[in-house]
Amino acid sequence: MILIARGKVHCVHPEYFDMKRLFIFVIILTNGVLFSQQKELDWAAYYYFNKDYSNAVTFYAKAGDSLPLAALQKQAKSFLKSGDTNTAIQVLEQIVDNPMADIEGYFLYAQLLTDNPKLAAEYREKAAQLPIPYQSLWQEDSLLYKKRFKEVVSQVVSPLTLNSEEAEFAPVVVPTEKGPSQLLFVTSRKMQGEKKKLKRILSKYPIYNLAKTTIDSSQTAGTVSLFELGLNTVLQDGPVAYDPIREILYLTRSAGKKDSQGVIQLELYQVQYPDNQSKVPTPLSVNSQGFSSMHPAYDTIHKRLFFSSDRPGGFGGFDLYVAQQLPDGTFSAAVNLGKDINTEANEVFPNWVLGQLSYASKSDQGIGGLDIWLAEERMSNRWQKEILGPPYNSSADDFGWTYNPALNLIIQTSSRDGGKGDDDLYAVVPKPFLQGIPDAYDYFVSDTLVVGDKGVHSNDEFVLAQQNPLHRFYKRSYELVSKPKGSLKWNKNGSFLYFNPVIESVRDSFYYQIHSSYGTSDSIKVVLTQKNKSISNLSNEIQTIFEPVYFNYNKADLLVQYKERLDKVVQALRQYPKMIVRVNSYTDSRGNSSYNMQLSQSRYETMIAYIEKELNATGRLVGVAFGETKVPGNDFKNYLLYGGSYGAKANAEKAMSRFIQAGYTSFLDRTTTSLFRVAVDSFESYQEAKEALQKLESELGVKLWIDESPVNKFGEEFHSQQRKVIFEVLNY
Repeated sequence: MILIARGKVHCVHPEYFDMKRLFIFVIILTNGVLFSQQKELDWAAYYYFNKDYSNAVTFYAKAGDSLPLAALQKQAKSFLKSGDTNTAIQVLEQIVDNPMADIEGYFLYAQLLTDNPKLAAEYREKAAQLPIPYQSLWQEDSLLYKKRFKEVVSQVVSPLTLNSEEAEFAPVVVPTEKGPSQLLFVTSRKMQGEKKKLKRILSKYPIYNLAKTTIDSSQTAGTVSLFELGLNTVLQDGPVAYDPIREILYLTRSAGKKDSQGVIQLELYQVQYPDNQSKVPTPLSVNSQGFSSMHPAYDTIHKRLFFSSDRPGGFGGFDLYVAQQLPDGTFSAAVNLGKDINTEANEVFPNWVLGQLSYASKSDQGIGGLDIWLAEERMSNRWQKEILGPPYNSSADDFGWTYNPALNLIIQTSSRDGGKGDDDLYAVVPKPFLQGIPDAYDYFVSDTLVVGDKGVHSNDEFVLAQQNPLHRFYKRSYELVSKPKGSLKWNKNGSFLYFNPVIESVRDSFYYQIHSSYGTSDSIKVVLTQKNKSISNLSNEIQTIFEPVYFNYNKADLLVQYKERLDKVVQALRQYPKMIVRVNSYTDSRGNSSYNMQLSQSRYETMIAYIEKELNATGRLVGVAFGETKVPGNDFKNYLLYGGSYGAKANAEKAMSRFIQAGYTSFLDRTTTSLFRVAVDSFESYQEAKEALQKLESELGVKLWIDESPVNKFGEEFHSQQRKVIFEVLNY
């Protein structure tokens, strides 16, 4: 049987049948294969998620040949991680032949086709044609807009004290060996030592200076001054990017000469920093004559330069491009980042932030002006993008977003209200709020619940990403807070194995917390509910074996006429070695409730003792005592004490209030006539009821009487049907 709880699939192994039951096997063969396959897939996904690729390969093989597409992709990756490239290619051939194949399948297959570059190019082109979806603010999901932009935001970005009435934008933090970090930014303010600006020169852009100051984690900035390298020309200088490993500063500046239209474009340059002798920046090969290249961002891990350009071949306005750095320090030809990022509007001010690309776009998918986006590279030059919410985006221009982990500061530019000038620098210490959501899983008794990549983390990660994309920059672990009653193997990535042997409780639970460098969530509950495997797949003969066994009044011994029923249960347990049975035991309503609970326990113990002796095995039956709790109509204790009958309800309620004041749980018991009968309380024994009667008659001067509980007045035929045990198959 396949159980699905919150998107998690759990299944159990089928039973193996002997030749005498071959017809049963034929009937359930199809379901049995599916059960078995899903179980193996659960184990394979668990091992894959925990990077045990050898075991993942083993269980994917056990799952058979006809695997779902998602399982095939993990199987191919498992072979790759295990060093078996040839088999990985064979699996990928199945994937790319599937009409539902996605970008990842095409791209991975193309990567492995090293001996067939033409075919590899075809599949790369197929991958390039498929879109990577993102959640739009405006289409279909207004909930995202509400979560991202309308809910109360506890954090605010604050303007830096260095801001002036002029423009300050495009911040870049440069680390130093000693002392506070340097903050480089672009400004239009008049500054001491700047060169005189040339007049009557045709330029498409305002003229800005490159400025520097110091900044620490408290957002305290030092004195602002011109950048000391002599890079501030009479035209545009900045924005910049910095490679701290090679100590190279990449900067935007005005071209050295006019283009064919008499316009001075912007180009990209590089210069050694801080140990620079010549102080002369050199232009980069990625520049395009007659068009602007600006706003550099450098990826130190993959050694790539991102920038914005209006060169031909783009999607409109300024697009973002990337160029790979070669071993000699030069760059390959620039490549457009494509339709995942670029639109008909301007995409500008990229920054490479901890493996993510931040940039600003003026597309109609934003909320006003330039908006800040984050993009993650899913595969070669294919990007999954998200728009930031408040406090980072506003209805004004927001751009130049960067995060420095050493300072734990986010710094950006905004033209929103509250600043000093046109564009101002803002900063905030990021504190994304951590919270998870409760989870629920179904399990079979004595069968392992396998929870892999769809573990507790999957729901939590989805919610966290919806609330704040900044969660992507931080590692999180999932720490166990309290253990369940059953056996639990917990992994800090949120996957787990749970095994519950035969126990009385059908529900179990545990708690965990999300941990990160920026906080810890409240405890999150996981509920585990025991489910019975349906016996509908068994033969009618087996289904009818489990008949109730009845008892004499106040007895727990096995009646001779029911011995055959127990022998049939023994037969079923022998035929199905994995079968687990629960013995639910009941009494009638007469007698003391606590005694009845003990009596029902004695009854199931008698049944289990007989079956285990005949079976010559233990641990396959569990008993649950229900006592009289399940008797229909058993709403009161054995005896009711009454304090009068009244025609008017008001008079009955007045009498009832006197008994309540005396400390009893009084209530109205409407008779079959039109009278309202006042019950003082119910009692387990006649003696208890009599003592209460004598006390109240003496203290209140009223006439009372005792009666049996209505259910106890039923005939013996009714009561005999309540004294029983019922066998319930849990698993097989």
